[in-house]
Amino acid sequence: RDVLDAAPDQLGASAVVITAPPQAPFPPALQGKPVLAIAVCYAGDLAEGERVVQPLREFGEPALDLIGPMPYVAMQSMFDAASPHGLHYWEKSSYLRELSDETIDAYVAAVSQPTSPFSQVLLGRFGGAISRVAEDATAFSHRDGAYVLFAIGAWSPEDPGAERHIAWVRGLAEAVASVATGGAYVNGLSEGGTDGIRSAYRTATYDRLARIKAVYDPSNIFRINQNITPAT
Repeated sequence: RDVLDAAPDQLGASAVVITAPPQAPFPPALQGKPVLAIAVCYAGDLAEGERVVQPLREFGEPALDLIGPMPYVAMQSMFDAASPHGLHYWEKSSYLRELSDETIDAYVAAVSQPTSPFSQVLLGRFGGAISRVAEDATAFSHRDGAYVLFAIGAWSPEDPGAERHIAWVRGLAEAVASVATGGAYVNGLSEGGTDGIRSAYRTATYDRLARIKAVYDPSNIFRINQNITPAT
């Protein structure tokens, strides 16, 4: 929190709680164990980036340090192995106004007791350049959030405890509700229904998208998604 709140726009970072997958680059001693990963992306001068991320590298003794120059695609796909195809997934997302000590305590308590080894939680810094774009300039809403939280429940198809895992996700969202803005990120939204979809957008933005949908897809053919119903 302290590092990111003082960081330049070029630095993005998230705290990600996952179960280390059983493959390289994770060493055998870590594979299958819960780990906290600090996912970092500095988009700028390499030398300056090394200086900016150094405090994160010095926060304790990392079990594995993969920070270094890499292609954007490599950075985007580095957690793919922890989210394999074929599992069942259910997630919620929340934008947070702040990351208070109380919120951190609630986050740590929740992620310390996952109901499935496949579940994961991502807590990322927002704000910066994102917050300086006008609310009505794009379809993306809730730019006033300082942080974004993704709680992702994941379990094997053979696991009969779906409701237990979903309750864990909901419980994590409730644990940070006191500092949540009430918005959600549309790609982190498993709860459907009109109210669920509307939480991803400001009212004016949703209404504008519904009018656009009425022009280009009035029959709502493209509906197998977090659907915006065409305006009538």
